[in-house]
Amino acid sequence: MPEWMLSPEVAKQLKKEAFSGTEPLYQQLADRIQASVERGALPPESRLPTVRELSDYTGLALGTVKHAYDELERRKVIVKVQGRGTFVRAAEQERTGKKDKAMQAIDEMLGRLEELGFTLEEIRIFLTLKLRERQEQAGFVRVAVADCNPETLQVISDQVAQVPGTEVQRLLLDDLLNSPYKLDDTTDLLVTTSTHYDQVTQIIPEEKVLRVALSPSRRSVAEVARLSGVKTGVLTVSEKFSGIIRRQLAGITGFSELPRFPLGSGRDLAEFLADLDAVIVPDQYAGYCTAQELDALRTFHQKGGIITQFRYRIDAGSLMFLQQRVERLLATKRQTV
Repeated sequence: MPEWMLSPEVAKQLKKEAFSGTEPLYQQLADRIQASVERGALPPESRLPTVRELSDYTGLALGTVKHAYDELERRKVIVKVQGRGTFVRAAEQERTGKKDKAMQAIDEMLGRLEELGFTLEEIRIFLTLKLRERQEQAGFVRVAVADCNPETLQVISDQVAQVPGTEVQRLLLDDLLNSPYKLDDTTDLLVTTSTHYDQVTQIIPEEKVLRVALSPSRRSVAEVARLSGVKTGVLTVSEKFSGIIRRQLAGITGFSELPRFPLGSGRDLAEFLADLDAVIVPDQYAGYCTAQELDALRTFHQKGGIITQFRYRIDAGSLMFLQQRVERLLATKRQTV
């Protein structure tokens, strides 16, 4: 299946052997996909597999999958874009009807409170208190993420933040080791890589630490492989992340040496790019670049230069284990409320 396909959690639920009951299979498939959308496991605008891809993966008949997609389109859960594929409906499209109903309900509530003689400021205070109370009842898991470089820290934090029920704190490893007090006292779980696990468990109880493995996405591997023989450089904030890229490329394409440009250093990126045909950059690289560096990259691309993003991800097994750990912590918190 393509890498953008489905998370392990969603994929497992859609296998043919996971279905039971008397309802038609297409109905069960549509219900499960819709449930994944509603709980955030399939985010708005994410691309879904084609009918054939999902049929091959799940073991369900082509007609069953097509019927399920037609049903989801009727429910306005997904949208089919000619020539591009099938996507989860965008959040604004998905929520417009609910938003209108919510606004109407809020107007009615405000009207009733005003009739009881409360001022708008008093109503605001009441609402704030009630919202805080609901948040405490629902509960969430406070997860700290620690790593030695900002690029990997961003990658892990972004993926952890997508796990429902989490609140994320980011800490560079040196900051954590030198100033452990920066870790939130209410932290439920700390996520780091195997490389730093021993260091972290010197200051944090081992039962509170979860180590994850990371690897480049399959798409990155394929894109980088095409650069074999091409004059290529690497752009990173930290030398440590460029080392990660070099190690991965040594095994994938045979690259052993890549010239590096330090993003945000104030040096002339255009001069660095002048002798190159391609560059490898971190995922979400624009967030690390200065305005001048972005201009240099745009010019480089317009002249035919290749910009390849190195997408580094928590592997599927680690991500599934993280999700399970968060679910157990949430369940424990809710039992104590």
